[in-house]
Amino acid sequence: MDEAISASGNVFENPGAHATASAAPRSESKSLSPGRRWLSFGEFLLGAVIVIGHNVYQVIPNEVPILFLIGLVSFRLRERSWTAMGMGMPIS
Repeated sequence: MDEAISASGNVFENPGAHATASAAPRSESKSLSPGRRWLSFGEFLLGAVIVIGHNVYQVIPNEVPILFLIGLVSFRLRERSWTAMGMGMPIS
């Protein structure tokens, strides 16, 4: 019985064996154009200004809805569809 468990690859004997196979990085190497890199940097700076404006200077009432909307718009502009974000009708 013990040989059958160890031959099947018991997770308790080698806990990292199954985790590394499923968590392996994807081999896609999509490179961003310089324009998209600047857009990402601008989005980062805008988010930082909003968070600092709320937490440090208290000039923005609540940053969460603002950041959420900016994230939605950014995702929509990059992926060109709401279904890429998971906002589609379920298949089943």
